[in-house]
Amino acid sequence: GTMLAASAVTFASCKPEEEGPPVDEYESLSSADLPETTSVLSLDTYRDKAKGALVGSMAGVAYGYPVEFWYKTWIPDSSLPKWYDDIIQNAYTQDDIYLSVTAIEALSELGLDVTSRELGIYMYNKDFEFWNGSNNDVLARGYAPPFSGYPKYSTSHLTGAYPDGNSYQCGASFGGLLGLNMTGFLNETCQKFAEICCYGDGIYSMQFIAAMYGAAFFTDDIDEIIQAGLASIPEESWSALVVRNVLENYDAGMTAQENFNDVYATYVLSDEYNWIGWPYDGILLDAKMCSAFTLIGLLYGEEDMDKTMRLTISCANDSDSTAAAAGGILATIKGYSALDDRYKNGLIEDQKFKYSSSTL
Repeated sequence: GTMLAASAVTFASCKPEEEGPPVDEYESLSSADLPETTSVLSLDTYRDKAKGALVGSMAGVAYGYPVEFWYKTWIPDSSLPKWYDDIIQNAYTQDDIYLSVTAIEALSELGLDVTSRELGIYMYNKDFEFWNGSNNDVLARGYAPPFSGYPKYSTSHLTGAYPDGNSYQCGASFGGLLGLNMTGFLNETCQKFAEICCYGDGIYSMQFIAAMYGAAFFTDDIDEIIQAGLASIPEESWSALVVRNVLENYDAGMTAQENFNDVYATYVLSDEYNWIGWPYDGILLDAKMCSAFTLIGLLYGEEDMDKTMRLTISCANDSDSTAAAAGGILATIKGYSALDDRYKNGLIEDQKFKYSSSTL
């Protein structure tokens, strides 16, 4: 479990007093008083890292957006987008951000025990633009989650056209922000949203990204964070297979571009592992590959925000989503207060994110 410890915060107790310490005694608890499996995080640190996660993902999506879906293979440095002041303003309308924010709003309004069917209705009514996560055409024809996310090839009816796409992976950060390192709760919460439009690797890859966000609240070890993500998904899944392949290539001394070329040839150019036709003329919305490209940025980026995002964007395809994940996870490690001001220029604290009632 995870405990948030506060120094000037009063907790509302959810248990009768005899079942636990009075609320005003929480702040005097030390980690020695807790089970060994309990992680302790101060509320101030949590807030700083959660804000860092959101701003880091905003920076990544804004940075990668100019080349989103423009390239299939490795993008050379000369063709990468340029960073400029106030670029982050673009993030207030991006699906990678508003998807995560509206997920938090949905859980706040409907409760943590909400069903995927109820969330399907909630997201349907948002009527998001340019995003399959509301899966409105399928829901309108009477398919409720989890059936709305089933592959169309498994039934005689059209349900999820791109079930292993990254429709929910691109907004997975909320799972880590709320679930932290509590993998069971994190996976369950992620699946409730993902199965509106995803199936199989579309769900696992979302859980992988979310688990890395959650682990980044407690460690700055990139390998430990990746292993936490890997431990959250089925070992035999294609999502896990691709992640292990990227790690093996990295350990073997391949460069970032060589690693990309290898996994692209293995999993994209092969019919065996690329079984869904994508609508962007070969551009990938495949969730397992978006996980791989996010990973390449984190592994080779040397914990530098700019280098991490640039390498992720170089992997092309859905470049804003992957850069958002890589930048967000790294910024979770660092926390908002430690981020360079260049990633904060253009932020407007009271500006609402598209489709939401929330501000930064």
